[in-house]
Amino acid sequence: MTAASKQLRYWLASTHLLPMRTTKFLHWLQHVGDLPSLFGATAKQLNQAAFTAAEITKIKRVNWATIALEQQWYAKHGTIITINDSLYPQLLQEIAEPPLVLYVCGNPALLAQPQLAIIGSHHPSATGYSTAKNFAQELAKTGLVITSGLGLGIDTAGHYGALAMGKTIAVLGHGLKTIYPAVNNQLAQAISRNGALVSSFPLTSDPLAWHFPYRNRIISGLSIGILVVEATVGSGALTIAKHALEQNREIFAIPGSIQQPLARGCHHLIRQGAKLVECTQDILTELSPLLNR
Repeated sequence: MTAASKQLRYWLASTHLLPMRTTKFLHWLQHVGDLPSLFGATAKQLNQAAFTAAEITKIKRVNWATIALEQQWYAKHGTIITINDSLYPQLLQEIAEPPLVLYVCGNPALLAQPQLAIIGSHHPSATGYSTAKNFAQELAKTGLVITSGLGLGIDTAGHYGALAMGKTIAVLGHGLKTIYPAVNNQLAQAISRNGALVSSFPLTSDPLAWHFPYRNRIISGLSIGILVVEATVGSGALTIAKHALEQNREIFAIPGSIQQPLARGCHHLIRQGAKLVECTQDILTELSPLLNR
């Protein structure tokens, strides 16, 4: 095993410690030592570096055989991007607690391109679904990469619309060996060929409930802006919008009928300062200063 491969296995091991905060790793790297020294440290040393008892247990119990199998899989099927890698997207690096590692199946270079997230309800109206798909298609045609979460409904519409005219990124709430929901397996395969599947979780991680809020920060973090098509108040889409606001991203929302519950989330965002959108040009006009950097 080369020196680079030995170092990489420690980065892979770090994702098995989630949801440990990135700042703890970075503090260790900057002030104490390197990643190998983290995994070789004594419990006393880790305790002195402010790791909790539960975190110390995780560090000491990493399954290195599993890490080796993951590394072999990615050598054949994907790309591993660490936070100190030149391929790591700058926008994502600037958010609070960025993921230490990104796992990619597809084209990792897309992560550096301008992205717009299209998000919304998992159970949209027929009009909402077609609107999301049409917006994604038109925006992808301009060169924007459309990013979403591979979920049902608006996510799916955005991905399919983007694939018709350009590129799309799906950020997953599980490892890359799992596709959730399973009904989107064919879509995921198309994205891996014509875009990128991205995860911050170990290869065989299941779609656990806490993974998706963690994933949502990455969707907004990668993007220069987000477009909410249909969403209820309190939905996951509005959580992503909250992250986007904290990350200083542009927020766009498409209004709807006052009698449509799925419009209420968008109306809430518009009242909070999101830009009302009626056509793709409304988005492109706002984003043009960012696109021309």
